[in-house]
Amino acid sequence: YNTILNIGKARYNEQNHFYYGGLYHTDWGDYIVVVSASDPYGFKELDALTHILIIVFVVFLVLIFVAGRIFSHYTVKPITSIINKVNNISANNLNSRLKELKGQDELAELVHTFNNMLNRLETAFETQNNFVSNASHELKTPLAIISGEVELLLARDDISEKTREATKVILSHAEKLGHILTSLLGLAQSGFDGKRQNWQRIRIDELVLEVADAVKKIDPEGTIQIDFSELPSDESQLFIDGNLNLLQLALSNILLNACKYSNHQMVKVGVSSKQGRVSVSVIDEGIGIPDEEQQHIFEPFFRASNTGEFNGHGVGLPLTLNIIRLHKGSIGIRSEEN
Repeated sequence: YNTILNIGKARYNEQNHFYYGGLYHTDWGDYIVVVSASDPYGFKELDALTHILIIVFVVFLVLIFVAGRIFSHYTVKPITSIINKVNNISANNLNSRLKELKGQDELAELVHTFNNMLNRLETAFETQNNFVSNASHELKTPLAIISGEVELLLARDDISEKTREATKVILSHAEKLGHILTSLLGLAQSGFDGKRQNWQRIRIDELVLEVADAVKKIDPEGTIQIDFSELPSDESQLFIDGNLNLLQLALSNILLNACKYSNHQMVKVGVSSKQGRVSVSVIDEGIGIPDEEQQHIFEPFFRASNTGEFNGHGVGLPLTLNIIRLHKGSIGIRSEEN
């Protein structure tokens, strides 16, 4: 009031309440007029609207997120199903196919294309399988006849010494060719899908004992020491699913190499099981492999530069590698020359 009396007018606001007053002079006297208004600019409504918009925005974000997750789930579900089915298809079940989808969209075309690829792969595997089977019969049969005839010739007493020596050379090379042929056929067969193989439960420590006895019969001068000190207490960890004949062949290849290239020094074989995986280690004191050549030892027909004094064909380790891979295992080597 004092401000109005002194100046003639005044403004004042408090907590969004506005007041205006003025002094008016009339014939009937002086009058002070004061008017007030609450929230004349709609600040409360704007503030409430802001809160409402924020809440609506958050709710819409949640709804959009949930709707997006649901939409993406049903959109990606066919692709996820295809991926899971494809991951379950391996060389062991090439006869499996993806379920054909109705329609002409990209997913249906993808499934159709993948099934066509599986058809071609299965045909290629069957063709290779038939070739190896036929080659096994067609090549080994005449070779066996040659070896048999040569042995009959050597059994005769009416041949000259020169002819006998030449015949022994023929027999030696025929046997060598037979070993090469057997190894090559095994190398090819070990890459098959395994559906025609006899898979069974195999106990690794028993497999090692059987192979060690077989190697001693093949190479009586070889010395093999078996270490079972790291066997797990739970015997179930020693069992794997596999083909007994192929695993025997793979392990015997490694042990025979160890005995041969170590000049029949002690060869140590150990068996252990860690984190659900069975490991077999073979340690020898042999000639070793040059560092620059170790990356090639699993290549067919490769022989290290320091193996010239030893007989071999360079197919044993590649065959072993294929067999181990067929059983979803791995094989590695650490070697020092001499």
